[in-house]
Amino acid sequence: MEAIADRWALAPLTADVLSMVEKDLAALDPERLFAINLEIEVVVRGVLAAIPAVKEVRAELTRGLPAFNWSRFEKLEAYLWVLRAAQAAMRMPLLPDDLHAFNRDARRLRERLLTQSSALVSLGLLDPRRLLALTGRAGHEQVLEDLQVLRAELGECWQKLAFLPEPPTRDLALAARLEARLREALVARDRREVFVRAASVRRRLAFTLVMTSYEEVRLAVAHVRRSAGDADSIAPSLYPAGARARRGTGVSALPNAGQAAHTPFCEGEPGKS
Repeated sequence: MEAIADRWALAPLTADVLSMVEKDLAALDPERLFAINLEIEVVVRGVLAAIPAVKEVRAELTRGLPAFNWSRFEKLEAYLWVLRAAQAAMRMPLLPDDLHAFNRDARRLRERLLTQSSALVSLGLLDPRRLLALTGRAGHEQVLEDLQVLRAELGECWQKLAFLPEPPTRDLALAARLEARLREALVARDRREVFVRAASVRRRLAFTLVMTSYEEVRLAVAHVRRSAGDADSIAPSLYPAGARARRGTGVSALPNAGQAAHTPFCEGEPGKS
């Protein structure tokens, strides 16, 4: 199993290589990014498997297409590294593990505070209009808001009844602690959402770079090896045969060799949004 895992391993990027990749990502037109319609690991493994085979015929490809630009092919593994890293970031759960637990405890405490509030209202010690801001909803923000309202109103009431032997203020102290924890967890959630949104954009950029770069190589291989008829064994399509045919992306026509590395895909090609 370890040998199989190593086969798909990607070496960490050096600062120089990462800097070049970042420039390539930034140069992409955000209006022409591919939609992700393949499993990321299928892409990574498929391209990694093809790279050695393409390298074996690179000299022949260079002779057949002397103007072909190999720069993006040489960075394919770096693109794959960025793609896989962005995919891993996308798997981060949006909600901190403890947020649900805090919400559950806060809702239980809210019920106890509501019971105390109802008793005070019935005794004429609390104006019910002061509780109109309560939402009673289960959302994290709504529970936090309700706790704040209840703690403020009950705290004021218990101060007026400070002559009682044991005013029930322990729940108010617990409410203050839960409010702080809920607020911190919500901040952490918001930060994660921003992080995951950024990772989603980065994943799509990297996917576009990988697919366009790999397709350029496939076109070159198909052109030079057309008489041998083995192009698909060297650089096979990453799409199932039927899906590839439906999208009309055969490799019979090769752009001018000098433009191959920069020719944009047309509308309707695989993954195009």
